[in-house]
Amino acid sequence: MAKTQITRPAAVATRAAPAVIALSLAPRPCVETIEMLERMLDEARAGQLIGFAFVAMRKRGGFVGDATGEAYRSPTFARGMVAALDDYLAELARNTR
Repeated sequence: MAKTQITRPAAVATRAAPAVIALSLAPRPCVETIEMLERMLDEARAGQLIGFAFVAMRKRGGFVGDATGEAYRSPTFARGMVAALDDYLAELARNTR
């Protein structure tokens, strides 16, 4: 079976795209999010983190949430943790206006 090759018109192939455009198309991971997840993973592996309740924002406005471990088995306690997080986020919102 012959390989399919994609060719571009010569005018396009010889023209270099500006670096700014190429960089703006690359995904930009959130370093703070990665660092927090790594810290939580380290704590979980060390046996210090026994349950996890979370909501995470996805690109383009979606979100995901779940609970694991003791947060799943003790939903009342997990709801209290989420309420404390809600209070914290409310305070952030008041201070950023």
